[in-house]
Amino acid sequence: MDLQTPASRAQIQSGFTVVETLTALTISTILAAVSFPSMAGMWGDYATRLAQTNAQAQLMILKREAQRTNRTCQVTFANNLATANPPDCLVSMGRSLSDSGMGFDLGVTVSGSLASVTFSPVATTTPSSNGTLRFSHAWTNTTRCLVLSQPLGVIRLGTIQQNTCVKDGGS
Repeated sequence: MDLQTPASRAQIQSGFTVVETLTALTISTILAAVSFPSMAGMWGDYATRLAQTNAQAQLMILKREAQRTNRTCQVTFANNLATANPPDCLVSMGRSLSDSGMGFDLGVTVSGSLASVTFSPVATTTPSSNGTLRFSHAWTNTTRCLVLSQPLGVIRLGTIQQNTCVKDGGS
């Protein structure tokens, strides 16, 4: 019987070999490359939906503030910014509509025919024609929209289909 002392035993190897590490790295890279387009599309959709909701919230608050304070409040949309006049009509205005609120920009482009809206204390709005804001992102094919209907300022959310804003089912 051959008894070996602990010092003479073969050392037990631990860890990964180079081949195992490269195999795991290759598989991880392939999975990341396959999933990126889907994740990018989800991010783009999230970003446009958030910018659309930000604009809706700012318009609703401005409309209520005009009624509450019994004065006229105006909002102007330019270069992805919503600016209130007078400024104290809404304290959160002046922030980019594509601002995430977490310190980074969502990359959403805001465009459309709604350049300026004035809310009166008696719940009417000017201009007299409907206005539309469009929200788009480079990573998604979906363009979201917000329509402000005149003369009462009813806000409708939707998506652009065949160059028309079609109401979302859940809005």
